[in-house]
Amino acid sequence: DNSDKERLETLASSILKYTAVLSSLGGLALFLCSNDILSFLYSSSPDVSPAIDKIVKAYAVSVPVYSIAGTAVFFVQAIGIPQKSILPYAVCGVMRVALNYILMSKTSLLLFAPVISGAVGYLVLALLNLRVFKAKAALRLRLFSCVAAPILLAFVAGFVCNYAFETAFIIQNGVVSCLTKC
Repeated sequence: DNSDKERLETLASSILKYTAVLSSLGGLALFLCSNDILSFLYSSSPDVSPAIDKIVKAYAVSVPVYSIAGTAVFFVQAIGIPQKSILPYAVCGVMRVALNYILMSKTSLLLFAPVISGAVGYLVLALLNLRVFKAKAALRLRLFSCVAAPILLAFVAGFVCNYAFETAFIIQNGVVSCLTKC
């Protein structure tokens, strides 16, 4: 029935948008607060926080990819064909292992290889499952407007906020420094 198809299409699009927005904001919060979170968690080891801050920031950027992948797998399972998500998981796993092997051979990428391979693998997992879902349910999902645009907007907003906070912090420190010298 056409109305059921339209309803499913609207529902799936909304779920993807909410997942993209919320996971982007969560990743953004982790990105912006990573040093503070690490300092809190590793307060007894102050050297740990700066050492892994960049890795946590890299994982923070990939949070939306993992969230969208989970949503895509759920979509396939929800329409009654969970076995169709097995091949995408296998492809994801093989890609992650292969990329880790390739990237870890480069010393400069050694620490970031798992982040990169995980994000790429789960992006492929998401795309393959969304393809299965769209084909089986005969839906038209506009992935750019449902997923990419909200993620891009959230990250642009976040980086603008980060720049504004850093600028305000620099100004505040300058004013405090000036006042203490007077």
